[in-house]
Amino acid sequence: MLEMIQLPLDVTLNDECRFDNYYPYNHQQITLALQNFLKQANETVFYLWGDRGVGKSHLLQAAARYTEVESSSSLLVDGNLYNLSPKDFVSSVQSCELLCIDNIDSLITAPEWQESIFHVFNVLKDRQAKMLVSAQVSPRQLVMQLEDLRSRLAWGEVYQINSLSDQDKVRVLQFRAELRGLKLADEVATYLLNRMPRNMSDLFQVLVTLDEASIAAQRAITIPFIKSVFEMVPK
Repeated sequence: MLEMIQLPLDVTLNDECRFDNYYPYNHQQITLALQNFLKQANETVFYLWGDRGVGKSHLLQAAARYTEVESSSSLLVDGNLYNLSPKDFVSSVQSCELLCIDNIDSLITAPEWQESIFHVFNVLKDRQAKMLVSAQVSPRQLVMQLEDLRSRLAWGEVYQINSLSDQDKVRVLQFRAELRGLKLADEVATYLLNRMPRNMSDLFQVLVTLDEASIAAQRAITIPFIKSVFEMVPK
């Protein structure tokens, strides 16, 4: 069963974030390693790092959903949104089998949070539970005073998710469109990339909007149709 910490903005599982719709190009090794990590009983921590928008949150959400399907309890925390005290945080993780901490580099800026996460790590290890962590930097580059926590976070597998090139982003958009039963021509995907916010999560939401609009209008997704949906003014 999935358990959620209550944060200022609800951190809920996104139906769009699954292992089967994570674009595998150049990242298949990472997704396979993460899935193996979730299945193995003797591994405690898995660390993902990379720039914003490369898919770290997607993988944490997918892992939490996978664990939920397997009838184990998961806890998903976003370090950018927390409003709990370290004490409440420690109390909240006592029974979970998988703790996912997104943006841990934002959470550990305070020494008391470093101590709390260090304590939680040891609790999870003793219970053979797991911690999945994401950040924009590697464990070695984290700004923290507690070196013991740094070493714990680097104990397991550490993977960098590289930033996507524009060509990769076009392929990802086409991949996600295909999963929705849509065909996105190269020029259409490139147009979206050049005219919309370039963060992939924003682009995926644009794709959802276009999918719904195309169904309602019974029209294919073309550049003129995109302009009509978003009322774009030609440059």
